[in-house]
Amino acid sequence: MRQLIGQIITKARGNLKLTSSDIQKDIIYAVASEITKVIVSDLEDDFFAILIDESRDISVKEQMAVALRYVDKKGQVMERILGLVHVSDTSSLSLKRALESLFAKHGLSLSKILGQGYDGASNMQGEYNGLKTSLFNLIASLSNVVGASCKRRDILREKQLYKVVEELHNGEISSGRGLNQETTLRRAGETRWGSHYGTLASLIAMFSSVIDVLEIIEEDDQGGKLSQFQIYIIFKLNCSIK
Repeated sequence: MRQLIGQIITKARGNLKLTSSDIQKDIIYAVASEITKVIVSDLEDDFFAILIDESRDISVKEQMAVALRYVDKKGQVMERILGLVHVSDTSSLSLKRALESLFAKHGLSLSKILGQGYDGASNMQGEYNGLKTSLFNLIASLSNVVGASCKRRDILREKQLYKVVEELHNGEISSGRGLNQETTLRRAGETRWGSHYGTLASLIAMFSSVIDVLEIIEEDDQGGKLSQFQIYIIFKLNCSIK
């Protein structure tokens, strides 16, 4: 055995490139390809759900991460990464084309998709994208107006405190450890929908207090710069349409 190994080493090229980045990438791609084949074969042409998120690499290139969620033949729910796809932009059309290309590569059909889950790639929810963007832009502008100064933030806290005390007195809310903590308007993150939930939750909890502060700002506007408070008008109109 030692003699055989010695012969192999003797005949090997002097400049061994197995540790080079190109060779390592080839090995990784080969392994990933085999793993993906196993995942696709495990589906057995059955129905599945897709989970999609945006992911930037170290070179700040936009990528779309695609995972499959399905039930295997043992009845277990499986979640497996299908692949990372480079996209030129994160528009819904670009992401859809990238998904179609990935599915065609692995012989999967869009008709087999039963569920869809998106995080950073929320643009894929095309018909709701414009509405969502407008809503969170509106909330961001609202936060800028209400939180533009320490005075306004203090007024908001006082209004919210008064509201909580009044509701406790009337028995409308319960008291207890961890309940009715001081809160403020939160800004939504760029990608994580957990932050969007927190943004909406804080706005709902402080809604009446926010309206009070906006009305105070409107009354104090002696310069006639109503354009500064267009967000207030838009917000009131949106809230009146249920």
